[in-house]
Amino acid sequence: QTFEFPGKATLRKAIADQDIALGQIGLIQFRSALAGRIKLLAYRYALAEQNREAADLVIARSRALVALLDKRPKAGLQAMFDTGILEGNLQDLAVTQHDLALEAVITLSELNILRGWPAQTPLHVILPANLPPLPASLDRVLVTSLSSSPILRMKEMNLKKAQLQVKAGKLDAAPDFAIGPFYSLDKAGDHDQKIGASVTFPLPVWNQNQGNIAASKAALVKTEATQEQARRDLELSITKIYQSRQLLDAQISQTKPELLQHLAQLADMADRQYRLGAINLTTFLEVQRQLLSTTRSMHQTVLDAHSLDLDLQLLTGTMSQGTLERSAKP
Repeated sequence: QTFEFPGKATLRKAIADQDIALGQIGLIQFRSALAGRIKLLAYRYALAEQNREAADLVIARSRALVALLDKRPKAGLQAMFDTGILEGNLQDLAVTQHDLALEAVITLSELNILRGWPAQTPLHVILPANLPPLPASLDRVLVTSLSSSPILRMKEMNLKKAQLQVKAGKLDAAPDFAIGPFYSLDKAGDHDQKIGASVTFPLPVWNQNQGNIAASKAALVKTEATQEQARRDLELSITKIYQSRQLLDAQISQTKPELLQHLAQLADMADRQYRLGAINLTTFLEVQRQLLSTTRSMHQTVLDAHSLDLDLQLLTGTMSQGTLERSAKP
């Protein structure tokens, strides 16, 4: 029966435990990344739908004006010019409408596939009324990340594993031994029968396993260096995200909350006033174009802010595992 030198099995188990812990952290990180991806896709789909609805409204107004001008008696060159400009503008709007509709369809398909449902399953997403507040202090976020960041936790696990492998390399130099019974019978001349126990161990006993020990020490030094580099990279990434979100907050705070509603009212008013002849076609088109452009830019700003929030939560390990819950029905 072979017996390992005391401590070898314990070290192997400790190294295996580190691998299990690394796998568990990796699984949690994957689930968090998946939850964040689904949440961001849901936001993108909801905002893309709102953008598409705005484009549909502008197109409907322009088509209604073209139909109205076609029914009216031709009143000189101006009416002909207005009709031509509107029809040409409708072509540009149709391209925009197609792009927005395609973005919504693609986003919905990816979202449903990640949720395990058919790609075109209808979905209604309720967006939060306001963006979540940014943590008050960057320093506090950085301190929190030192203990909760999955990246740093995995680096710590790798460091512990490398330290254990150095110990295991040194202990490998200690020989294992075997204990067992033996029996021998010598029939040359007088019978010589022997029964006893034996202890054996491998030779040469002077093998100190220096090569493996040196390799494991080099791996430990490399792991220590990568851990420090990971900490610096994490700090830099968190700082960039935090500062970017601060700039977005400043941009959002300078925008009136009722701006989109006001532009929608102006676009509707411009439609009525052009029909009455109070404004020219250029003003009508500019108001409609501004409504669509501002809607898309404001929605993109909100989406960027949500994306930064999710990236920050993923890096710091503060994303809730219950971020999204799968409902019973779509």
